[in-house]
Amino acid sequence: MSRTISRAKDFFRRNQAQTMPEYAVVLAVVSSGSAFLLAQLGGRVTEVLTQVVGYLP
Repeated sequence: MSRTISRAKDFFRRNQAQTMPEYAVVLAVVSSGSAFLLAQLGGRVTEVLTQVVGYLP
């Protein structure tokens, strides 16, 4: 039992957190995806807001 616990401890010591380059890659993917999504939705949002303004007195 203690052998299993020591193996688990060793595993988690080696894999504690992401490194800075991994954070940079995740940030790049998320930000570019967000920019693409907002660019695609931008026109539709403008159309919907224009319709809403048309319904207002």
